[in-house]
Amino acid sequence: MEKFGLRWMNECQAVYANKWISHTIACNVKVLNLKVRFPAKARDFGDSLVHLPGTLFTCEKLEFLRFYDNESFPETEELKIHAPALEDLRLTDNVSRKFSLEGLTSLRDVSLDLCHTKRYEQANYGNIVVKQVQAMDCVKVLTLSYRTTVALNSATTKLAGGFENLTKLYIQIYCCRWSVLKDLLGCFMKLELLDIKKILCANSEHRACWSEPTNVPKCMVHSLVHVSLHGFEGFNDEVELTRYVLKHGLAMKRINICCFSHRCDLKKKFRILQKIAMFPRVSPPVKSTFLEMNLMAWLIHLLDALRCNFEDSQPFGFSLSKTG
Repeated sequence: MEKFGLRWMNECQAVYANKWISHTIACNVKVLNLKVRFPAKARDFGDSLVHLPGTLFTCEKLEFLRFYDNESFPETEELKIHAPALEDLRLTDNVSRKFSLEGLTSLRDVSLDLCHTKRYEQANYGNIVVKQVQAMDCVKVLTLSYRTTVALNSATTKLAGGFENLTKLYIQIYCCRWSVLKDLLGCFMKLELLDIKKILCANSEHRACWSEPTNVPKCMVHSLVHVSLHGFEGFNDEVELTRYVLKHGLAMKRINICCFSHRCDLKKKFRILQKIAMFPRVSPPVKSTFLEMNLMAWLIHLLDALRCNFEDSQPFGFSLSKTG
């Protein structure tokens, strides 16, 4: 069997789901996509939980696994995965207390959303998540949800490096927890693309949390060519991060800055561009800066403003693109 997907959100009887999954694994499936959710009232009964067969995580021919772990699966002491052929892993898990990853030597693309409902801000759970990410040091593309970065930020241990193949990092970060970014940049020495999506805090109160690393990360000097920052609002730490990237990004070719249209008016966006345009840059002139906004009117006004304000200033390469 090449592919099997199970997406059952209502009135699912666990006994059938268990049989289908077990039969699929027995057929040496290569691509498996699981998303099962029961009504809340049904989760009170032990027989309404999906029990994944142990062979799921030792299937030698499994190449792609997307696994949405939620209340429909029993809370587990440890999630173990041993699948040497697995290349692509999408894991959302909020019930496992521990993880054990072995023999995942073929992994290339990993997306992690790890958040034990009661533990994800505790240091010991954060240390477990650090160990989980470290075990995937052979990946080329890594995506971390904001809940995963909260756990990493809560850890007392740090990643030890060794990610020799990693070139692309997609990361979500709460607006007040950017300190984890410094640790990640220091570990990913061959990073080429960094895509940051800022998640607004629940209380919508912003606290500065960016500070420059003690040493300039090697990826900034040798390999990082493309940085995107989504949710930019012009706060000091966001501006300072941009300044830092432009100052030390010797290989930089492009930086994308995407603002929240509902939180940044036209004047504020223009002030942001003025400030960024004046930052010193160390990379060659071919580097371009993109400001992506949502309104065509903003583009028209910005072009007029640029024509008036930058006419006599030093050359500054940039492009504009419309999103949404």
